[in-house]
Amino acid sequence: MRLRRLLLASVCALMAAHISNAIQRGSLPVPPGVNPNVPVGPSGTPIRGGGSRPTHDTMSGGDTYVSTRSLMGEVREVNLAEGYIVVTDPKRGSAKFYVGTKTRLKADKDSPLGGKKELSLEDFQKGQTVKVIFWPQNFHATEIKVRQPKS
Repeated sequence: MRLRRLLLASVCALMAAHISNAIQRGSLPVPPGVNPNVPVGPSGTPIRGGGSRPTHDTMSGGDTYVSTRSLMGEVREVNLAEGYIVVTDPKRGSAKFYVGTKTRLKADKDSPLGGKKELSLEDFQKGQTVKVIFWPQNFHATEIKVRQPKS
């Protein structure tokens, strides 16, 4: 019985060393949803644009997950041909968000587009206040919501 435990422990240690070595060499495949071109911070978590907010976190089991981010700002440009919207926030700057078929387009009740049921990218105008929820690794918007401008 001791020999089996010793053999099992040695195999586990050998596999852990092999996986650790493969990770350090970079020969393991990149998990889905992880952009290999994103710079890595001091703790080993990828960061975007040299900032300090990680876009990927590691759970206790070693699995990597990605969370969405949000940005509230003013619409600067709407490009219908290429399907993107540019939003500017005074504190964080401008960002281009790609709008796809799965992007939810909404409006607050008291906003300028509050009465419309079905919104399209054409409805968004320069100067409107919007909140964008997006995936930070590719800047694809999951939701764009027209908000009432703060007075």
